[in-house]
Amino acid sequence: YINPVKRNNWSGDYFARLLQQLPQHAFLIDDWYHGYALIEGYFQGVCHLREDVTLTRWFVEYGGSKADRDQILERARQWASSGKLYLSNDEYPMSALISELSKTGEWRVQREGTALKVVP
Repeated sequence: YINPVKRNNWSGDYFARLLQQLPQHAFLIDDWYHGYALIEGYFQGVCHLREDVTLTRWFVEYGGSKADRDQILERARQWASSGKLYLSNDEYPMSALISELSKTGEWRVQREGTALKVVP
């Protein structure tokens, strides 16, 4: 699995652009897994740009357990209700989260610059 926006030097630039456009106190869900350690790796270079942003990952480790995913899904629904939930991309595995959020028809995803915003 290789996500082209996270390859080599692109990753820091991509997340710097993404973070700069988020509103204050936004919630961002990313998909790093299988060795893509966002927190431990390239996010460290840009996290100081937005200390007010809460960052969470969808797949905790290699997909995580169903209980882990359900807990994050519930948190995502709460954050979406605040109007400040953003997703880093729509590729797998984030597409699985998007599918879960849109099952009830309550939420949809729209592009806002680099990020994807979850809206009613």
